[in-house]
Amino acid sequence: MASPPTMASAPTNTYTQQLASGTVHEDVSDVIYRIDPEETPFVSALPQVGSKQILTEWLVQTLNSAADVPQPEGFTAVISPSVKPVRMSNVCQIFARTVGVSGTLRVVDSIGGEDEYNRQLVMRGIELKRDLELVSTSNIPKAATADCSASIGCPVGSSAPCQVPIMKSGSTESAASKMSRASAVVVGTVGRSW
Repeated sequence: MASPPTMASAPTNTYTQQLASGTVHEDVSDVIYRIDPEETPFVSALPQVGSKQILTEWLVQTLNSAADVPQPEGFTAVISPSVKPVRMSNVCQIFARTVGVSGTLRVVDSIGGEDEYNRQLVMRGIELKRDLELVSTSNIPKAATADCSASIGCPVGSSAPCQVPIMKSGSTESAASKMSRASAVVVGTVGRSW
């Protein structure tokens, strides 16, 4: 097998790319690729309903177990046992991710061709969805905040009653309106079920 040909060096005083570093345009794609998984199958599958309080409660009624209960003609009726409804609750949880972008970075021509602040807001929103997916499906112990305004609780499928939809904030403000007034903090208020 023949060895590859060797390249001769440039003649003396030739202005080469190595000497011109810093003055040659880079070949950088104008796209920023997101490679981390963004799917949130559990949270995405749940319906969203409104909430007007930090704590929302409701009752869940179960039925008696199915049984083979044929009776002969003229039987004496025996009252079937009643099943008491179970009280369930949902505590709205505040999740937050922060964004800080300088004014200069917002106006310079950056890779990706968009306002870096807006791009960072989108990234924080995706991270919030992933945070919600994590706490909804992980075994994170329930613990109240100092003012008892929010809790972090159990995942669906644990021993606690966590089989209900996640709620969004009861606010009627549009998403576009929220985005237009966003500052340095991205906050998502959602309900968690326990």
